[in-house]
Amino acid sequence: MPPVELPHIVGSTSATDSPNQRPDGCLSRREILRGGICAAALFTLKFSVLGCSSSNGSNKAQEGISKIGYSLSGRPLVELQSDARIPIIWIEAGVCTGCAISLLGSVDPGIESVVPLLRLEFQETLMDGSGAMTADRLLEASTELSGKFVLIVEGSVSFDEKADVTVLGATSTGFELNAQELIDQLAQRALAIVALGTCSSFGGIPSAAPNPGGHSSIARLVPSGKPFVRLPGCPPNPAWIIETLGVVMTQGPGALSLDELGRPTSAYGRYIHDICPRRSQYDAGNYASAPGDPTRCLVTVGCKGPSTHADCPRRLWNGRSTCINANHPCVGCASPGFPDARTDAGTEGQTAASPFYLDP
Repeated sequence: MPPVELPHIVGSTSATDSPNQRPDGCLSRREILRGGICAAALFTLKFSVLGCSSSNGSNKAQEGISKIGYSLSGRPLVELQSDARIPIIWIEAGVCTGCAISLLGSVDPGIESVVPLLRLEFQETLMDGSGAMTADRLLEASTELSGKFVLIVEGSVSFDEKADVTVLGATSTGFELNAQELIDQLAQRALAIVALGTCSSFGGIPSAAPNPGGHSSIARLVPSGKPFVRLPGCPPNPAWIIETLGVVMTQGPGALSLDELGRPTSAYGRYIHDICPRRSQYDAGNYASAPGDPTRCLVTVGCKGPSTHADCPRRLWNGRSTCINANHPCVGCASPGFPDARTDAGTEGQTAASPFYLDP
């Protein structure tokens, strides 16, 4: 049997006749995609050259654009003077980017209405620049804005002899920026520091045993007396992030009510156990025998609600769900000891181990 001869492809169309052949003058799907990508690239270049698309406030042309431009959704951008906003430098160290993605997934309010309110001088996930150019810009911004910007750190940090595990980039002169050295300098220049997520706040998953990368929280890099806010969670609820940044941006970090570990009491003021929808089952002694139980208390199958401060049952993720609502025990992801109670824990550390961790 002779081999089947495949149709010869020229560009995006076949040289053979086809009943689905597009009419003359029509664009192919490939041509439409190519045009869309080019348009998106031009749109990006128009809205930002070096910094984040929400305008970095240092460029007059960008400031003008922020007043007349439109978001990707078609909504007009909020008319704000760039210099009226507190600058933010957001560093992603030993990170999975889950905390930033949690914020970007916010639906109430929608992220397209939140980002224009933030003067993001540096945020890798949202920036359209990359490489040495943005590393240079980061150092310039932190110098020009010394004492005026809020430093947000997402992710853990590798220290001392293992510091180069978290190298974040290099400047145009070839100087490598590792997280320990960079955050140490930025923290000294910052107005206030926000540790976003459990990794940054307490060490989190990267610092779990055996911790080959030498990861830990950023706490040891915070200068004495510097305002320091922790927003733990793996990841934190976007509502916690927006609420906290809203207060810091409009009233200053001193307006936040913080507990002994630096967590806002509005989000972390009570144990999950105390506000759990299954608390009545606990009081009645109705306990689950396995994860997945739809009604009974999950404390006997490893739920860490009794030792975890967070308002998850009251402020569901984007109004939809949380661990216990999904019939799963709380894993204590907002606690200092998550996931194995061996991180640089605070007062609750030894009670925060994940229900899946088995001590060898």
